[in-house]
Amino acid sequence: FPCTEYYHKYLQMSLLFLVINNYCELLSHLEDPSSQSCDNPFIKYRQCFRKITQVCHAEVLSSPEMEFLSITGLMHYLDPVWIPDPQQTALAIEHVANAGSLLELTGADRHPLALSSLPRYVVQPNHYRKLRETDGESFRKIMGKLSEISPPIRGSDRKKLDLLARWFTQLANFFFLIRPSREKIHYDLLKDDERERFGMALTEGAGRLFQTHCTIVAKQTINERRKIEPNDLYDAMQLLHLRDENRVFVTDDRFFYLYEIDSEIQRVLPWSAFRRSF
Repeated sequence: FPCTEYYHKYLQMSLLFLVINNYCELLSHLEDPSSQSCDNPFIKYRQCFRKITQVCHAEVLSSPEMEFLSITGLMHYLDPVWIPDPQQTALAIEHVANAGSLLELTGADRHPLALSSLPRYVVQPNHYRKLRETDGESFRKIMGKLSEISPPIRGSDRKKLDLLARWFTQLANFFFLIRPSREKIHYDLLKDDERERFGMALTEGAGRLFQTHCTIVAKQTINERRKIEPNDLYDAMQLLHLRDENRVFVTDDRFFYLYEIDSEIQRVLPWSAFRRSF
């Protein structure tokens, strides 16, 4: 690919985006038990963090929820617990990459008094496992509501399309207002101008791309009677990061066709094409 300063920056941002979204997911698996497919999960996932330190800068992207609330001008509703600490995150990644064992990582091999003076960051994978399970359950519940719409759903099925639109409104209300505000706000409590901004954010740019993709995945889930996959929604939410023109979204080749390329945002790439650019 052309070795221009701009393109290097573009690629650098892409790699950062690819990896940092998996940060909590990777941490949550560090304490996985051994299995036939993986004798030592800690070694396997620690290697991922070592790759991160090799290809990424110590920079932390905001969550999709933060991206959306920033678009709508509703950041004041965001609970502080949703704001990542860039220094702690970078330190945690380095600590995992350099840890010799799970006991060293968690500090479990040290006396309680020694932990108080421990200069390095102590990571608790169990905390991230609980977060993953909680998020997975939330995703399953909202996706599970699609079972209320009987298949097939076609372009002429006005009643079913209305139900689908209502489902998406519930999804957006929960994941962009109720959840990130820790239940302090929801759509019905917004002021008139805030509701207007909330709705407009889903009809243009990255918000429209997110809504379009969610609708496509929902229709496919209904029509093909697919199993509810929490990652479908999680992956879709990452599209909101594309509000920054210096980012691209790289997806598995098998699912690339599900992403309808928006006329304003043409930065969704299949993995094979992205890899060929090296």
